[in-house]
Amino acid sequence: MTLTYRFDTTNHFEPGSAEWHKRQEEKRENIHRLFTYFLNKSETLVIKYWPSDFNLPLDQQISTKGVKPLQPFAHEIKKIPQFQMEAAICKISCQLRNIIFEEMNKYDDLILPWFYMELLDDKGMILLLLADHGEDVIMNLSEQDFAILCNLRIDTDGLQCIEKTSINQI
Repeated sequence: MTLTYRFDTTNHFEPGSAEWHKRQEEKRENIHRLFTYFLNKSETLVIKYWPSDFNLPLDQQISTKGVKPLQPFAHEIKKIPQFQMEAAICKISCQLRNIIFEEMNKYDDLILPWFYMELLDDKGMILLLLADHGEDVIMNLSEQDFAILCNLRIDTDGLQCIEKTSINQI
């Protein structure tokens, strides 16, 4: 059985305190492990962004950090008119994975550089959805996935089951 989970990324500590920094680093490590696990399991990557962000200086770009190096791998760019966004859809390959791993740690102030990303399986089901640069994390997990995440030292206490919904309905 596959269930949908949200990963708790809250940080209730005083910003800038030692506890706050420790929690931020724990979040980053957990999300990077989750992301790596699902990237290796996925067939397709979808990155959504506002193309107008490319016209801004890099430090002002919200949705396009880390997107340009991945665009050559897109086999389709879909317009999302209701949000004035685009979605770059890429088949995951070893070369794409290598570029993703290079881009992953380029921004110290962000968990991940990508504003919105989906990792899909071979049937088109979303395995992992990351939004707000990794601050919002939702995933579909089988019992086997859950056991593997435990072995990968991912804080499974931070997983909150979302009842009566599917990630494909979000």
